[in-house]
Amino acid sequence: MQLKSPASDSVFDKKFWAICLVTGQFMVILSSFFWKDNGRHSVNGSVMVFFSTLFLAMGMIGLFAILKSKMPVYSRLGFLYAMYGIFGGVGFAFEGIYSGTLNISDKIGLEAFKAFPTQMNLLLYWSGPAFPLSLLILGIVYIRTKVVKWWVGVLLSLGGITFPISRILRNEWLAHLNDMILFIPLCIIAYQFWNATEQ
Repeated sequence: MQLKSPASDSVFDKKFWAICLVTGQFMVILSSFFWKDNGRHSVNGSVMVFFSTLFLAMGMIGLFAILKSKMPVYSRLGFLYAMYGIFGGVGFAFEGIYSGTLNISDKIGLEAFKAFPTQMNLLLYWSGPAFPLSLLILGIVYIRTKVVKWWVGVLLSLGGITFPISRILRNEWLAHLNDMILFIPLCIIAYQFWNATEQ
């Protein structure tokens, strides 16, 4: 199945999105091997999370670009919400970096919440669900619009469901499973981007 996006999106754009999607999710996979015993990211793991969000943010441009003609409003608002989730991931990365490098509590975010509940909600706790929820919805939209095969959309949505479960429970094996569930559809979409021709 050929992924279609506006003519303004060149073959180079699509290859760049492909590289970013695979690189970003691969770094997520690696970061899960750097969890501490309490299920939180180490400093090295947090650095990987930071860079994974950078690459995934660029890849997300492509994931939503292919919906511009079919669902122009969702392609823009959905992308904005997904970026809210990506930026939330950056916030959690810095939480891990600061708690590790400054030798302070791993629960720095929860402690800050007591003093600044509104600010912490806006920056971390409301943005936290935005990334997996975006993947869940995106998978459903992909199935409905038939831009990818149905099982690719199912895996994307399933990854959106298992992501918060693995992170809330802080179970390393669930995190590895979720990482691979997401890696498969993202690699397939990246492959289609890579092999796309000018529309």
